[in-house]
Order: sequence, then structure tokens, then C-alpha cells
Amino acid sequence: MGLVNSSESGLEVLHICSDYAKQRLYGEMISHLAARGIEQFVYVPVRSTAEINCNRVTDLDAVQYKYSHILRKYHRIFFRLKVNAILRDLQQYLHIRRYSLVHAHFLYSDGAVARQIQKCTGVPYVVTVRNTDINVFMRLRPDLRWICWDIVRNASSVVFVTPSYLRLMCRRAPEDVRLTLEKYSEIVPNGLESFWLNNIGPIDRSVECPLRLLYVGDFSQNKNIIGAMKATRIVNEKIPATLTLVGGSGDGEAQVDKLLESGEWPFINRIGRVECRESMRDIYRSHDIFLMPSFFETFGLAYIEALSQGIPVVHSRGQGIDGYFSTGTVAEAVDPTKPTSIAEGVLAILSRLPGVRAQCIRAVGRFSWSEITQTYERIYLEATDCGAS
Repeated sequence: MGLVNSSESGLEVLHICSDYAKQRLYGEMISHLAARGIEQFVYVPVRSTAEINCNRVTDLDAVQYKYSHILRKYHRIFFRLKVNAILRDLQQYLHIRRYSLVHAHFLYSDGAVARQIQKCTGVPYVVTVRNTDINVFMRLRPDLRWICWDIVRNASSVVFVTPSYLRLMCRRAPEDVRLTLEKYSEIVPNGLESFWLNNIGPIDRSVECPLRLLYVGDFSQNKNIIGAMKATRIVNEKIPATLTLVGGSGDGEAQVDKLLESGEWPFINRIGRVECRESMRDIYRSHDIFLMPSFFETFGLAYIEALSQGIPVVHSRGQGIDGYFSTGTVAEAVDPTKPTSIAEGVLAILSRLPGVRAQCIRAVGRFSWSEITQTYERIYLEATDCGAS
């Protein structure tokens, strides 16, 4: 189907996004969709009043927001109560039938609401599959599996932010759901903030000694910082190397700090959170390889930020950006449970530095929000065709 001119599309999209207040990337997406002439209503259920209006974009005439403090602790257990609470709240504020479609940004939490809306009104929906869906709900809530498959079967399109999650779901799904995914699934990455695309890093830097590794993010146990530290120790057996840790907070921070205080990790440098993007850009540029071997990762925009500055990346196999890049190019996929595998990934990239830097720069173009939202507009238009047929 050809892309309709944005000024003529007539799309009115209801977004249901339970994570909007915590992630800036959704605001970027909403802004670029608005630039394509798409009218939008963004519904954000939150757990605390502190989250109200977080990441709201205030200068968009064709976008309305509703943040609702309706989520409670017991909703983590009583899933159906949460879905019903959100649905009742939405129906109080909106005439849902006016919308062309619903975009549910999480398969379980948001998708279950979209499915109920479809049952009541016939409004079609598009649903995105993310880390929480694959690695939390699908693993820990088998009682909700039938709801998951019902959402997938009835979606106009199922969007995966990484190819690895499509493969994982296909392995777990019943045969009819696999057939649905083969027909209606899309791979659409998260986009990179324009700052990074407008400040592409230099590619003519030489490799210095020691080799400079970099991690950026929170210090949760999921990020596997200790695994990265152990891998750096192994790399040091081959070539002098340092690891800079940028960030903080999370359930693994105390353990990381305790290890560093022991004095047994002299090649690890600890930096706090860096909010200034210009400073973060300079930090990327002063390192050679980006290292983030998370156990679970929806996408990992830090990988793409690093690539934009000419820094190749080591990531986890089957998670995050795995599947976007061919082996032996700008990235190496590793087993996050084995520091030796992580170290091997670092050394593999080292063998092709600095020539790979130019490849890194070329690789980031596909992650611009302009291109991504053009894809979303096509998906939305095809979804409304499905709903009208």
C-alpha cells in the first residue's frame, strides 16, 4: 500500500502507553507523528502523582494528553482489575469511536485494554511487544497467556522493536498465532533523538592503549555491570583495557560500589549520571567500544547513541538490538551469562578497529524518527483499512 500524504491521511490515533511518563522516546515519536499531520490522544495511566505530565510535549496543537493516577500496587497481581480500571477511566474522558485506531504500546497491559475497546466499538488496534511482555508477563504469568494470544490474533499489526523478540514469541506461540505473526508482524526500531543524528562523531580516531571500554545506563542487576567488569579483567590478560561506568541507581548499585571500594578493580572508572548531552557526546567519543551485556533489553538506545559517535557495540544475544546488524560489522552479540563470551566480543571488535567506525556512522540512519514515523503512518493506514473491511 502506498503512503498517503500526511495532510490527507485523516488519521486520529489513540495511544495507550503505560510507560510514557518514564521514557522520553515516546515524546519524540508523538512529535514526529504530529509533524506528519496525524491527530493524537495520548492516554497515560500512572502509579504516582509525580509522574503526571512527565515527558509531555506542550507545543503540539494536534495532540491531547490525559495522565490518570489510577494504577495501584494490587494491580500488579490483579491484572484484570487493572484493565477494567483503565477501560472505565478512558470511557469517562473519550468518545472512543471517533478514533481511527488505537496504538497499544505494551502487549499485555495496554494491549488488553485495546482488545476490550475493539470488542465494544470495533476500533482496530496496533500493539507493540516490549521487554516486559516477553521477559516478565510471558515468563511469570502463564495464567494470562490466553489473553496474550487473543490480543495477537485480533491485532491489525503486531510491532516488534527488535527481531529477536519476534523469534522468541514465534517459538512460544501456538501454530495459528505464528501464522498471524508471519502475516501481520512488523519490525520497527525505537528512534534516536535528533541531537545525536545532528552531532555525528568523527571516524578518524586511532585506537589508543589502554583500550577504552564504556558502559552507560542504570546500575540495575539486569544490566549485568559485574559481568562487564569481569569481562574487562579477562580482556586485560590480552591487552591493557579500562572500563568507564556512567550512570547510577538501581538494585545493583550497592554491589558494584562495594566491589570498586575493594581496590581490586583499578581498571574500572566510576562516573555519576551525566544529564548534559554535549558532555555525554564527548564521553562517547573518548572511548573505543560500548559494552552493555544486559540479561534482558527491549532495545537499548544507548547502543545507537554510541554508534552515532563512531563507537561499535557489544550486546546480548537474543536481546535488544540483536538482529539489526550482521556478525562482523558494527556489533558483536554475546552470552551475557559468561564473562568469557563478553570478553571475546570485545576482542573481536578490537580486531577490526578503527576501520569499523565509518560503518557505525552509516548504520544509524535507519534509526531516525522521520523514517520510523513514516513506517508507523503506513502501519496505521493499513490497520484502518483492515478495520473498515
